[in-house]
Amino acid sequence: MGFVAGDIELKSILLKSSDGCREYDLSAQAKMINLYESILSPTIYAEINIFDGIGLFNSFPIIGEEYVELEFNTPNTSCSSKYELFIDEISDKVVGDTNRSETYTLKCVSREVIKNAGILYSKKYKKEIDSIVKDLFDQVKETKELLYVEPTKGIEEVLVNRMPPFKAIDMVRRRAVSKSYLSSSFLFFETAKGYFFSTIEGLFARNRDGIGDKVFFFDKQPNIDASTVNIRNILAYQHVSAGSTVSKIQNGAFTNVVNRLDFITGKYTSIPYTINSSNDKFQTADGTGQPGLNTAGFITKRNKQEALVSLVPFSSEKNDTQLAEKMAILPSFIELISSDLVRIHIYGDSAILAGDVIECNFPEVTGLTKDPALNRLKSGKYMIATLRHMINLGDRHSHTISLELIKGNYLES
Repeated sequence: MGFVAGDIELKSILLKSSDGCREYDLSAQAKMINLYESILSPTIYAEINIFDGIGLFNSFPIIGEEYVELEFNTPNTSCSSKYELFIDEISDKVVGDTNRSETYTLKCVSREVIKNAGILYSKKYKKEIDSIVKDLFDQVKETKELLYVEPTKGIEEVLVNRMPPFKAIDMVRRRAVSKSYLSSSFLFFETAKGYFFSTIEGLFARNRDGIGDKVFFFDKQPNIDASTVNIRNILAYQHVSAGSTVSKIQNGAFTNVVNRLDFITGKYTSIPYTINSSNDKFQTADGTGQPGLNTAGFITKRNKQEALVSLVPFSSEKNDTQLAEKMAILPSFIELISSDLVRIHIYGDSAILAGDVIECNFPEVTGLTKDPALNRLKSGKYMIATLRHMINLGDRHSHTISLELIKGNYLES
């Protein structure tokens, strides 16, 4: 039987004991796999639905200390996705009516998460945050590498006091200032390949030129013959958000002021921000340009009104890390890019990762009077914020992916 869109090659799904002495092939018992990646999460999470008619739960036994090794790829491709996961919990256990079978869900997390949970780390740092992140990750490193750490600027003095390393990374992430990108919107997240410490702008800039063949379209008249359907067809799409102007105003997207208070001298330094000073410098999926869809006239009017004011404490005895400047700009950037969110459902592709930039072509809504053209505002490049692999292990395995996408800006009107 030939390859059609949505097919998947399941290379392995092995249940392994914690001591490595026992293993079992779960391919006959696993019925559904949901696997999640997100740029907002430091871990991959998976749920594996099991139909157990052989007493595996008791005979192996499965007690929540086991590992699952999962590997799959899209047919006719050389890119394979491999995950080594720890079974954190067994849930939704239901015994069949005849007491001869049972179903349950294996809830799995990355191996680094388990190691992180057992560490309370303490150390005093006086160095750049990118170096701090590398040291903290070394404490939990198991099967994956920290593949990319975006350079930060400024010497940070920070005390990590009995913290799990992932929590400490999140603490310094919030204080990190980028050497290259205005928003300093740092993230720490995991994909099938490894871990990344990067700004959202950095992901836009590094990945938007590497799209390759990841160009998707919504076919208004899909082929009836599944064998002729293109793997890049969009099965369904939803424009989740088209922007909340009230939210932008309330959260300082257009104008805000950060007051930096030196608690040694008592001196205030006011750092004003208006969207006009930086919005055309932000990186987006399509390139640099103005995020959002508010008109210049509306923005000018908002900039003349009262600004949102916040306070950042500071000590003149320590190095200036430019945290106050970051806090003036970051809320605006986050509000602007989150005002344009899209969710699409596509055929499975083992090469697609959270943080990738893809291109989507959406049709214009025109009614019944003429053939739809491309929607010039919505079509373009998007970054994958969250993805969910949905693998159905029926008589013929199938694989689809749900993606949540951020664009950052509309094409110019």
